[in-house]
Amino acid sequence: MNTTCGSAIPSQRAARRLSLLTASVLGLFITSPSQAATLASSQGIFKLDNFNQNSNAVRTFTDVNSLAIAPSGTVDASAQADALFSNLPALASNTSLSQVTGDGSNYLGLAQSRAQVVGDFLTEAGQSFSFNFAGSLALATSTDNPQSEHARATGSLSLLVFDSTNSAQPTLLDFLVISGQLVTFGAGDFLNFEKSQNITFDLGSPSFQQSFGSKQESAGASVKGSLQRSFASATRLTIVEVNSNQASVKTVPEPSNLLALLFIGWLAVRIRAKAILA
Repeated sequence: MNTTCGSAIPSQRAARRLSLLTASVLGLFITSPSQAATLASSQGIFKLDNFNQNSNAVRTFTDVNSLAIAPSGTVDASAQADALFSNLPALASNTSLSQVTGDGSNYLGLAQSRAQVVGDFLTEAGQSFSFNFAGSLALATSTDNPQSEHARATGSLSLLVFDSTNSAQPTLLDFLVISGQLVTFGAGDFLNFEKSQNITFDLGSPSFQQSFGSKQESAGASVKGSLQRSFASATRLTIVEVNSNQASVKTVPEPSNLLALLFIGWLAVRIRAKAILA
């Protein structure tokens, strides 16, 4: 777990990251599925810039977890997360990647990653508040033998704008949520988004690509747009962007009673409440 405040990020660096992920969305991760019997991958990136005012305070948060057990076979689980927020001018970006590969007759692999940026802004009475955003989410799963192998990838990008004038009871004003899931082989695949009316997409956005129902599944979403709204009275705003990704692979049926117990125990340790507002 890592928490920082006021991190600096050059705009060119954020732009390069967004460009790289957009390319990976088009490639949908799986360039050589034969490299592993089972693969699950979930990656997201988000960028906020062109704020019409500077922030009063910024915070970032990252968290990564992984688990790999292979009594008979091989498994590799990796998780990465990065979150940066600078001021003067206000600019934020984050990336999150969870990827697992497995091969053999008895294995279990899990990876979770989360990156979050938070910025506080004070808007005066009659003043407008605006910013631009861009982001991408890419999921991929692959199995050689659906009867004995299972892969799952889930991910979400959440942009939330709160009226936090009353810090004890913040009010959600606007939101954009992109979420997806791949389950290979099985039901439960989806890719969708929701947004509030003050979120405006650029021409050609959002863009979605998906391939469901086979040994190799993929899904990708890319968005670009802006938010603008005015306030009749002085308002404290808190902008929260959360980038969350999970990936898992395992043999079917469950590897063993021992692995099942380890899995349940690991989840019990990792699952905990995490406040999104400081």
